[in-house]
Amino acid sequence: MMKIKEKYNFLFLCTGNLARSIIAESLLNRIGNGRFFAYRPGSNPTGRIHTCTNKLFKKYNFNISEIRSKNWDKFGSGKAPQMDYVVNAAGEACPIWLGAPIKLQCPRK
Repeated sequence: MMKIKEKYNFLFLCTGNLARSIIAESLLNRIGNGRFFAYRPGSNPTGRIHTCTNKLFKKYNFNISEIRSKNWDKFGSGKAPQMDYVVNAAGEACPIWLGAPIKLQCPRK
C-alpha cells in the first residue's frame, strides 16, 4: 500500500521555460493548499516569460514579480528539493533526477 505523504513536489520540464511549465507551476502552487508544490525549469531557458503568459497572469491576479525562466541544472543537484513527480512537457531527453520520482511524459503532436 502506498504511503500518503503530507507534501508532494512536482517538476514541470519545458524547453524554453516561458509558458507551459510556468503556467503549470503557478496553478499547482495556487491550488495546492500547502500539499502540492511545483517547480519548473527548462533545458534551454530564454530568461523571460512569454507575453501571453504575462497577460494571463495579470488578468487572474497571479504574482509575477519573482517568475523567471530557470535552467534545470539546479534541480539535479543535492541542494534541490526531492521530486515526487517529473512531468516532461517538452518531450525531450531528460537528466536523471535524485530520488525515485514518478516520470510523466506529455505526448508529442
